[in-house]
Amino acid sequence: MTTERGPIQCWLTDMDGVLVHEDRALPGAADFLDRLRDKQRPFLVLTNNSIYTPRDLSARLARAGLHVPEQFIWTSALATAAFLADQLPGGSAHVIGAKRRPRLNHDEPPRRRGRDRAARRSRGWARRPARRSPSPR
Repeated sequence: MTTERGPIQCWLTDMDGVLVHEDRALPGAADFLDRLRDKQRPFLVLTNNSIYTPRDLSARLARAGLHVPEQFIWTSALATAAFLADQLPGGSAHVIGAKRRPRLNHDEPPRRRGRDRAARRSRGWARRPARRSPSPR
């Protein structure tokens, strides 16, 4: 059985491992996105990373040299919200998960946790008593 296919109307592409690896654009990624724009093909960049907002991810892609406006990024968090809104319009949900510090300046690369922690300690911000292991009884 053969299936007739029409021309491609839009593109869905994953972000990590397809367009970028860590903080670097993969070879051909910028050309691919430019070609989609030149041909006026709609596209979405998909990611299963639910921690970052589309704005965060757009800034990350921009630092790697890839221009993708935040409205063209679809995260698993957005997909979950859309699914829940479809299941129970006007409903609410209690979300349980890890809290992260919001990024206020998207023009600077994210700081690494270890350096932040060390900087706080050196300024005396994170003075905690040393942990003691439980004593055997």
